[in-house]
Parts: sequence; C-alpha cells; structure tokens
Amino acid sequence: MPRVRAPEKLIEEIPLRKLIGQTLAFSPESYSEELLKLLEETHAGSLIFVSRGVKSGNDARKLTESLQQTSEKDQHAIPLFICAEQEGGFYSLPPKATQFPSSMAVAASRSVRHCYDMAFALALELRSIGVNMNLAPTASLVHSSDDPLGIDSFGEDAALATKLASSFVRGLQHGGVSAAAKPFPVRCGAEQEGELVVPQPIDRLLSLDLKPFSECLRVGTDAVLIGRAKIPAVDPNEVSILSSRFVTGFLRNRLGFGGLIMADLRGKGAAKLDTRKALEAGNDLLIIDNENLAQASEEILAYARKSRVFTRRVKEAALRVLRLKSKRLNRFRRPSMATYGATLHLRLAQKIANESVTVARNAGNIPLKDEGAILLVCPKLDESLETGPSALFDVMKKLGHQVRGCPVSLNPTREDVRRVMEEAKRSENLVICSIDGHRNKELAELIRRCLEINPAAIVVSMGNPHDLKLLPAQNCLATFGLSKLSMEATAGIILGHLKPSGTMPVNLS
Repeated sequence: MPRVRAPEKLIEEIPLRKLIGQTLAFSPESYSEELLKLLEETHAGSLIFVSRGVKSGNDARKLTESLQQTSEKDQHAIPLFICAEQEGGFYSLPPKATQFPSSMAVAASRSVRHCYDMAFALALELRSIGVNMNLAPTASLVHSSDDPLGIDSFGEDAALATKLASSFVRGLQHGGVSAAAKPFPVRCGAEQEGELVVPQPIDRLLSLDLKPFSECLRVGTDAVLIGRAKIPAVDPNEVSILSSRFVTGFLRNRLGFGGLIMADLRGKGAAKLDTRKALEAGNDLLIIDNENLAQASEEILAYARKSRVFTRRVKEAALRVLRLKSKRLNRFRRPSMATYGATLHLRLAQKIANESVTVARNAGNIPLKDEGAILLVCPKLDESLETGPSALFDVMKKLGHQVRGCPVSLNPTREDVRRVMEEAKRSENLVICSIDGHRNKELAELIRRCLEINPAAIVVSMGNPHDLKLLPAQNCLATFGLSKLSMEATAGIILGHLKPSGTMPVNLS
C-alpha cells in the first residue's frame, strides 16, 4: 500500500478535482469494473466495505489489496480509506470473522475491559482484510423502544455508556483502525415533519446525552460521524449535518474537536441534502450513495471554480483527510490472516456472551425445573444463518434435551396462531423467542396468547429488549442479539448449566 507523504506539501500539488475526491466516500453496490471506473472518474479517496459477494476473509484481503493498487497507479499514490460499519451483533464481514456480541450485550456485562479487548481484536481482524477505518462506536444513548439504534447502542446509562464508548475508541485505535464515534449529536428527540428534532437545551445535552461523545473526543477519536438531527438550541433552521453553527461552531469550536468530521448523506432523504452545503458547514468527508457520487463531485468542482472561499474549505477538508491517512496508514502493517476469527478472539466473544445474557424477570422457572420435553416457539429467519432461534434449538439438542421446534413467521398468520396454540396446550415446558416484538405486533400478540396458556413460559428477547416492556412474561431473559455464542449462553442459562450474570442496560419499568 502506498504511503502518504507530507500532507501539507501534497495539498499544494494535487489538482482541485483530486482534492475534492479526498473529501468523498461511497458504498459500492458490487466489486466490478464499474467500481474501478467510478474510482478513476471521481478520484474518491474512501469507500465503505460491503461483504456482499465476498466469500471469505482471504477474498476480502485480495479485494482490498487490488483496490489499493489502483491508487498506486496515480501520480500522487494516495491510499484509500476502506471503512467498515462493524460493532458487535449484526455482522457485515465475510464468513469466519469472530462474531462478537452487540454493544448492548457488552453493556449488560458491564465490563470496560471486555469492551476494549473486543474493539482491539476487531481492529486486528479488520486490518487483516485491509479495512483501516470503522464507523463505530455508536455513542448515542437509547431512551425508548422507538430508537432505531437499538442494540448498537450501549444503553441508556450515561455513565456506563461513556466508559464503554471511549474504551471502544481506544481499543480500535490501539489496534490500528480509525474510530468514528456516531451518530453525533444524539437521537433523543421526536420526529417532526419527517425530521428528528432534539428539543433539549445545550446544558442538558452536555451534562447527559453528549457525555459519551465528549469522552470519545477526550481520548482522541480520529473521527466523528454527524447525524441528521435538528438541534434548535444550536440552529433552529437547519439539520445538524448542513449547519455551520453546529458542525463548525459547536463541534469544532465549542467542543474543540480537531479531528475528521464525517457526514452520512446516504439513504432516505439524501436527495434533499446539498453536498456543497455539507462541505461549507465544516464536514471534511462526505459519505454519498453510489449513484450520486459522480454528480456530487461535479457540482462541488463547479462551485469551487467560482469561489476562492469554498476552494479553501475544500483544501482544509482534504488536508484533514490526508493528515489522518498519514497518521494511521503509514504506521501499521497488515496482520496475517491468522488473526481473522482467531481462537483467542472466539474465547473472548464467548466470555462476553456468557456474562451478558440477562434475566429480566424470574418467577422461579429459570432455569427450567421440569426435565420434560421443551417446545421452542420461534420466528423463522434465513435458514442459512447459524444464529438466533435455529442456533438456540441446535444447542439445546446438543445438551441432551428433547426439543421440538415450532417455527412461525415474524408476522404470524392465523394458521401459525392456531398451530402454536395446539402445540402449547400439549407442552409442559414452553420457550418463546421474540425478535423486536414491540415492532412486530402480530408476534407480540401470539406470545401473549401463549403466556395465557402457560404463564410459566420463558420468553427470550433476541433483539431490542424493550419488547419485554410489552409482554406480561413472568420469566424472561434478553440476549441483545442473535449471535451463536449468545444462543449457547442462553441455552446454558435456561437448562441450568450457566449462572446468569448480565445486568439490564435499559429501563424496562
């Protein structure tokens, strides 16, 4: 991989079009000739790694090496930032990577050391396949079941989330991968006319909701990823991602952040977001949808040619990108592929899983008292996934228990309900899996009807634990994700082989 030499000197040598490219990142739909052509046309200096179509860690390593080699052919040979969007929980990496539990699961273990070790191990695995930046951690608190961050967050305890988020940053960066704390500012607001509005005064935000971010800044996070909330206390007219009052005035000047500021302009509502205005506001690196990248590059170039002030802003943004590339990419070499899914990492992930699964309520049926057959009522997921309900079923069988599976859809039909009711009436031991039941009303209703038949049934929340607020289960536990290791821990707790030790990181009262 090429090295970044003297960013301050380089910034004066690079043509304006290429400088603009350093301020742009995108998510490729696939790895093809079209991708290489887009990189060549736009000179984009960063991309988001997607594992779609990548069959192994070795394939990922070869792919990222070939992408970096394209940058070597350029006269200035500036390496790419290749970014992952990976915490624990849901996995976006190729097969055989260590499947760590989610951020909320780590919070349930209440171990800052586990969080640091997990982030460090994750950094080694990311670097082994050529990824050098991670859009993580999620440092925003979760206050309600409606928050889409869910198990990606460290929960709602500001003091605990502050320790964990900053520990994750340190672990990633000590492992050689840039961290980008997100989504700044916070998500503690309500939708108004399609926009998230955070009504809290600045003093309240600084004393509570922004504490995890403030600590991430203090320990030296390389980057911050801006969200799209509107903060009337800072700028009543503009969303944060386009607001110079917020990006430059608040984050850069008031909080004193000197690192890379990133803006996510992808997805729903992206068409309304002006890329030029996002750069003017003070963002340094814009993540843009694949299909909008070329147009954004041309629009920024056209305006820069008209405005010296805007050209200076482009140079300032590109310089921050180049300085960070010089800091991170010149310093670390790729680890061997032996680190990808290493046994030591697997042991750490299992330890976190064992200490995170949390008993929320127990009326005496956890662990199961009756050694009879177990009926496992569970939503059907992709059968190719060795996670979630199917993994729980397999582990229970391997532990020598007689288990019958009763799969239903996430939105159960009348036939599903009828079949489950008949099975539940004939079963002494009933275990029911819920995946975000607070959003899947039909599934929640099915679980309630099962509990009417067998009030001692055990409900296992496998996603956002807020669904347990809505379910009148006397015996219930939360896994904070679908990882196979969390399912092994769950089976151990239900069957009495493992003592539960997790602590609920959100308020269910």
